Amino acid sequence: MIPILPENAARFRPATAALKRLHGFLRRLPWDDTRAWLSFSPDGTLPNAPDFLLVDADHRAFLLSAADLRETEADDFLQPGLFAPDPRLAEKITALRATVLTLSHFAADSSPTRVLVFPSLANKRAREIARRLDAPASLRILGNDDFPKALAETPSTPLSAHDLNTLRARFSPENEVPASFLPRLAPRDDGRAAQLTPYLLDFLQESWVKNDLVVDEAAGVAASGRSRLITGVAGSGKSLALLYRARILAGLANGKRFLFTTHNKPLIAELRWRFEHLGTALPAAPRFRSEFTHFHKWAASLDRDTRDVIPDQERITRIAALAAEVFPDSGLPRSFFVEEVAYLADQIDDSLDAYLALDRVGRGVALDAAMRRRVHGLYQRYRNSLAAGRQTDWYFKLRILWERLAAGRINLPRYHFI
Repeated sequence: MIPILPENAARFRPATAALKRLHGFLRRLPWDDTRAWLSFSPDGTLPNAPDFLLVDADHRAFLLSAADLRETEADDFLQPGLFAPDPRLAEKITALRATVLTLSHFAADSSPTRVLVFPSLANKRAREIARRLDAPASLRILGNDDFPKALAETPSTPLSAHDLNTLRARFSPENEVPASFLPRLAPRDDGRAAQLTPYLLDFLQESWVKNDLVVDEAAGVAASGRSRLITGVAGSGKSLALLYRARILAGLANGKRFLFTTHNKPLIAELRWRFEHLGTALPAAPRFRSEFTHFHKWAASLDRDTRDVIPDQERITRIAALAAEVFPDSGLPRSFFVEEVAYLADQIDDSLDAYLALDRVGRGVALDAAMRRRVHGLYQRYRNSLAAGRQTDWYFKLRILWERLAAGRINLPRYHFI
């Protein structure tokens, strides 16, 4: 089976029975290292493009469109005087002629193999229909007779990497990354600046962006309801994939509210700027609200607590000073105590009994019961020192916020996507 993006043909655009059948044909192709894309508009409308782009391991590119015509409709079209006319047939033939035009003229400056597929008809009948429609000779006509073999035997010339990238950008403009997003040196003004081919999301990024994007309008949330974790080294495109996914969701989810939050102030400003500039590739998505904010700023806006939040360096220095009093001869680095205090502050139950029951292995220190009692005592002393000065740190501020939320003393704003 070959991967097709998006996975479900009916989720992002109007889908005929023929489109769904062709989607199934392509998924079952026994070709290695082959990928396919379904054309769609991020606002859910019908795109002005062929239905599928298929690229195999040899860089052969196929543009395929599904012809929505059943056997009885084909008989009526070929022999109009013998059968009772179907009132919808004229409409279908008009749509089929438009499909032929779109497939013939899309990306006319490139040379992919263009295939018109009749998933409900045999190959011979499909070719008869195409002749009656005066389909250009450049189109390959296929039916449902041994589709994998017929497509494999269809003549096709491999495309260069440049031409293939250009074709992909034309077919899936929602994948194109604006040049302003790319890191580069200051542009030269001598007229010799390089002309880049379109820069696209890679297939893994695109998979995460497009798959499982169904919006449950009744519930007002993503139908899957699951959280997702993206991992990757710096510069691997995590934030880029997140923005594209959110921007496409914005087109599918009118009136929904988005929250973007990070612990990095420069990053949140960059995310806001990039999100606004994605409109060059994606259709406008009115009637959605987005909020970009640093996580601590967002949390502080929910709880107007008057205690001062101490700087992080002061937090570390204070814990280290208290640890020197509680553990004068331990020889442990101060980072150990700072991390244990932070760990305890993150626990819903920060009591001594809960700490004694926790499985704290892999710390490089034998945290037996006696050691844990002393560490918990350090935790309490640090917490008391904050309370005495009407102070807090971000660990405890968020902890207090959580406790007040759990007690129903604070109401969270409603977001559909975070």
